[in-house]
Amino acid sequence: MIYPIYCEQAAFSGVFEPLNGITNFAFIIAGIVLFFRFNKQAISSLPAKILAALLITVGIGSLAWHTYRNDFTFWIDTIPIYLFVVYYLWVYLNQSVQKLPLRILFFLGFFIYTPVLIYLFQDLQSTKVFGNGSLEYIVALSYFVVLQMYNHAHQKKFVKPSLVVVFLFMVSLVFRQLDLISCDAMGFGTHFMWHIFNAIVLYSFVHIIYLRKTKEPEA
Repeated sequence: MIYPIYCEQAAFSGVFEPLNGITNFAFIIAGIVLFFRFNKQAISSLPAKILAALLITVGIGSLAWHTYRNDFTFWIDTIPIYLFVVYYLWVYLNQSVQKLPLRILFFLGFFIYTPVLIYLFQDLQSTKVFGNGSLEYIVALSYFVVLQMYNHAHQKKFVKPSLVVVFLFMVSLVFRQLDLISCDAMGFGTHFMWHIFNAIVLYSFVHIIYLRKTKEPEA
């Protein structure tokens, strides 16, 4: 597949995007910090360590993609992101939904909910605001909000900190959505800000489950 020259690449012969590339170290640093904090607090949970490792691979994959775009770097950028989302969903459900059948229902429901909504709103992907992959993230975020509605109605576990992270994710998505628009206006996009904020968001998602000191009372 031939990938088009885009924004920062134009000034570097279509190879490297300085801002978009360097800011991927935010993911790597976030993952390393998680490992240090797990070690400091004697957290030996394997799922926690897997999430931290996946966060690091997200940064490495995205760094490769923004360094040189081809079919290989596309997949090593994409796969860690999907693995993190799916694995985090299962870990989060294990921590927040007590009944196993309902936990499985929510998990499998994600794989029905997301493609259906993406299909229904697919026309938005032809616009500059949603044409850079933002729609998939918005749909996934909306499913996480649905989970918070359930949690609020039942055990109220993780609801408040999760909604704070949802807000941060919305800010992060704004930068991603403005990327193509700012690219045309300024010659460089805001995708690099998406990297920085999204690294904070993914770190916070893990923090909610494993590192938060104050726990919300269960209903």
